[in-house]
Amino acid sequence: MRRFITAAVFSCALAAPAAAQQAPFSDSAIQPSKGVIAWRQLATHTEYSNDPTGQREDLSDLRLTTGLTYGLSSTLAVEAQVPVIVRSWDRTGGGSEDEVGLGDPSLALRWRFWQDDTGAVDTRRAVLIAGAELPSGDDEFSSESVDPFLGAAYSQISGRWAFNADARFKLNTSSERDASRVTPGDFADEALLANASVLYRLTPKAWGPDATVSSYAILELNGLFETGGDAEVMLAPGYLWEAQGWAWEVSVQLPIVQDVENRFERNWSVRAGLRFLF
Repeated sequence: MRRFITAAVFSCALAAPAAAQQAPFSDSAIQPSKGVIAWRQLATHTEYSNDPTGQREDLSDLRLTTGLTYGLSSTLAVEAQVPVIVRSWDRTGGGSEDEVGLGDPSLALRWRFWQDDTGAVDTRRAVLIAGAELPSGDDEFSSESVDPFLGAAYSQISGRWAFNADARFKLNTSSERDASRVTPGDFADEALLANASVLYRLTPKAWGPDATVSSYAILELNGLFETGGDAEVMLAPGYLWEAQGWAWEVSVQLPIVQDVENRFERNWSVRAGLRFLF
């Protein structure tokens, strides 16, 4: 199973939406134009430790997320995400177990309320995001509640540099405080997710009529703060390759601040993705 998980993640990196200079683990204010569909396929492998129940060791989680964003108008877009989860772990005292199931899908409306284009490519944009995570019905992978969220994102492209910042507050309406939970930001505690990313265009050095492919080095910070007191800040270096209409991305996420008592700790994550515009 471990070999399958690793192969699945990196196979996604080799084959992906016009990325609009969005970092792998963060959101951005860039969204498709009216009538355009952006499809993003992500594979995220995460290793966890310190089960609060003491029953599981060396838990790994592969999350295959399909995301679709459709431009309703020049400023409005609707976004849907559906995760499929493959989870495996060693039981304390011996033996192992694997599970496959459907995580909670989400549906959101994105409103770009501000845009300032300062050049042919350079731009500054801001969006508001409102939506909810919906129960999948899979008891092992669902919070079994409707969890609304509200957020915002800002993006700026200036020359060879791009900057993104986003924050999202999720109201977890479940009353269940399940100590066996795995996914950060789920179940009874409210969660604030905050991200910042910077991208530097490696190639081309300057845009020209023959420049149809670009590549970027990425560095991002990803924070998660729960009302129960758990907090994490992750550092994620990555790489993005963009062509006309499609792109692929890969990134590794490592903890730099971790204060977690009520759930599993994330040891590291690797994410690979494909993105397409139609």
